[in-house]
Amino acid sequence: MKKYERITVKDIGPVWVSRSRTAHKVRIIIKPSGEVHLTIPYSIPVTRGIEFAEKKKDWILKHLENQQEQKQQTPHFLPGTGFNTRMHQVTIKSHTQNSFYYVVEHQVTQIFIPDSEPPESQRAQDWIKKALEETWRREAKLMLPERVMKLSDENNFPYPKTTIRNAKTRWGSCSSSGNINLSLYLMRLPDALIDFIILHELTHLIHPNHSEAFHSHLNSLCGGKEKALNKWLRTFKMDDYRMYYAINTKNSNEEKQGNTIK
Repeated sequence: MKKYERITVKDIGPVWVSRSRTAHKVRIIIKPSGEVHLTIPYSIPVTRGIEFAEKKKDWILKHLENQQEQKQQTPHFLPGTGFNTRMHQVTIKSHTQNSFYYVVEHQVTQIFIPDSEPPESQRAQDWIKKALEETWRREAKLMLPERVMKLSDENNFPYPKTTIRNAKTRWGSCSSSGNINLSLYLMRLPDALIDFIILHELTHLIHPNHSEAFHSHLNSLCGGKEKALNKWLRTFKMDDYRMYYAINTKNSNEEKQGNTIK
């Protein structure tokens, strides 16, 4: 488990610093919570790592600003509303009991909020999001490993072990042992982007880097559309709870506006 040291960097604020034996360069990650994490290889002095963060101040502050704007745009989920995930009908209800709970079964997710709790409160909204995450997790376990197997077979890749995680910084990853991790948040995305992310990770089984050979191979698997799919993927935020799975590649920008939770 990583050990973190909390420091304060001028004009940035709190930064969580960790040392890594495997990293080859300094890396900055902005967590969904807004925490700034700085990973510094043991081969590089901490002071140089902090200097790097200071040089990236504008990038960090812009990212934090964008993150805050995204949070403000995240929809409120209110009792009496309903919507669908890929496999479940979701309903939010208020009740007289003084407890939060949800039930996910038989293609239905029911979320219950105490009527004494303001539905717009952070506590209520966090609970609703937790129920959605559990719904997506169950759907992901049913859908994604099967999709990995199909794409592996079609493109002559070895079938890897597939794990579903509640990752909020990466859509997917491929371990050095050849295992693929996929975020449950993929269940929000259109099919074309889910396949693109899976193909990206499968390509890492052959090319464990982002070399020209990697991109050439991935581009061939995507019918020459790697750059276009990457550009489209960047329009989706992982900490956004809207669902876009019904969008296809045609008129995607227009449809994206029409398939959100209001």
